[in-house]
Formats: sequence, C-alpha cells, structure tokens
Amino acid sequence: MNLNKTITISAIFLSRTFNKDVYEMTINAVDTLIKSGTPDFYIHVIVIESQINSKYIYPNYIDVITPNEEFNFHKFLNIGIKSRKSDWYLLCNNDVEFDPSWLTEVFSVANARPDISSFSPMCPLSVKQNNLKISSDKKFAIGFEPALQISGWCILLKYDALQKISGLDERFDFYFADDDYGLTLRQHNLLHALVFLSFVTHLEHKKVSNQIEKFSEINIGSTNIPSYLYWKRFSWVWRNQQMLDGYMTLYKKWGDWRILKIKKIIHNAFIKYCINCFGSILFKSS
Repeated sequence: MNLNKTITISAIFLSRTFNKDVYEMTINAVDTLIKSGTPDFYIHVIVIESQINSKYIYPNYIDVITPNEEFNFHKFLNIGIKSRKSDWYLLCNNDVEFDPSWLTEVFSVANARPDISSFSPMCPLSVKQNNLKISSDKKFAIGFEPALQISGWCILLKYDALQKISGLDERFDFYFADDDYGLTLRQHNLLHALVFLSFVTHLEHKKVSNQIEKFSEINIGSTNIPSYLYWKRFSWVWRNQQMLDGYMTLYKKWGDWRILKIKKIIHNAFIKYCINCFGSILFKSS
C-alpha cells in the first residue's frame, strides 16, 4: 500500500447493550475490526451506548459515550463524529464481523481513485451485492442505492466529505437514513463505491429469511401522503408508524419517488461517462 503517513480512522459503533449477547456481539465487531488493521492505520474505537443503565463494562481500548436522550441513528453517529477529528470515519452497526483484509482492499481502491469520498465493503451474505459483483468486470461499483452499493451497516468516508455535507441529517432517526445519505452524496457531487474484494459480514442477514412481517396500526392523521404509497409495491412502508414517518421525512426533503427515479437515471448516466457535476443541480433538498 502506497501511504505516506499513518491514516487515522474513528470507528463509531452504535449499540444498545441490554444483555450479554449484545455485549459480546459488539466486542466481536470491535475486535475483528482491530485485528484487520495494519501499521498504516490508527483506529480509534467509539461505542455510542444507548442503554443508559447497562451493567456491562467495555475494555479500556474503547471510548464509550452514553447520550442521555432517546435513540436517534443519525444524531448518535454525529455525536461520535464530533467527539474526535480523524482523516476517515467508519460508521457501523454492532452486528458486523470484519474480514482481515477488508480495510486494505478498500484503500487499494481509495488510493487509485482519490475522487471517491465514501466506501462500503461487501457482505458475503447479501444476494443483491453478490449479483452486482457477478455482473461487473471491475473491482468496485460506484452507486448510491441502499443495500446495494451502500452497505448501511458499514460505511467508511473521508473527513472532507463529512465537512462538505455538514454531518448527517438528524431528522432521520432510523428508517431511510441510508436513502438520505445516498441522496446527500449525490447532491454534493460526492462519489460512493462498493468494493467487491472487501468483506464485512452483516450478521442481520442470517436472520432476515426467518423473519415474519408484522404490521401494526398506523395513524395517518393529517399527513399528506403521496398517492403512490397506496400501490401494492409500497405496502412495506406501512409496516409500522416509524417506517411511514421515516418515509414521509424522506418525501418532504427530497420529493416525489417517481421524479427522484428519473433524476437518478440521469445522474447515473453522467457518472458513467465520468461527468460528476450535475448532482447539485438535480437533487435539491428542503
């Protein structure tokens, strides 16, 4: 690896340690990350602990921050980001396992393509990502779609990119945070890439196939819901109140799904031909 200096990385994990299994899962995530490092990197680990009264004590090589407020996905990540200045920031769930070479594989692409600001590793259990890998003849794929190019459970991005987007939008407390992240990168003409030879296993994928959809009562109230949400293909948005509220936050910020789809097609075409300057024109937020 052709690095001129030690690169500092703040790795921020979100955890709610209410039992031993969660604690051990978080420790496993942190330890596999540390083992994947090399002398070229200094990794500083931060755990944002949302269980205020947790009885579990983390090792002293982990900085623990426990906000005294209700969990908010983007807000808690911002707290970790603001706690320490680094060259790069790793934003993680706590249910991940890092392959020993995942980081060097990301930086092999980052060094070759310094114009890319944000990266995700592959999850070997993800059908979507593996299909994308099979269809590509490159080592990475540029794109902005959640669960495809953007592995929301593990994102590595540059400090300069975070400064440009002014942090993560805290209106997204959980649902559709990945969608907002991808659209924000587009808006600021920042590129994101999925690195095919970099592997981080998202353990949640092991449970997805066994999950049963449970729908709860929804309070629509005076919400001005777009008509297409009543289409059958969008039935998943009605899974629970938080899901619907999250989508409406996305809708109010970025606009109609159908128009966004057209904008994405146009933007992707420009990027394909190495023209990355129209995102700020196409994607306006409110």
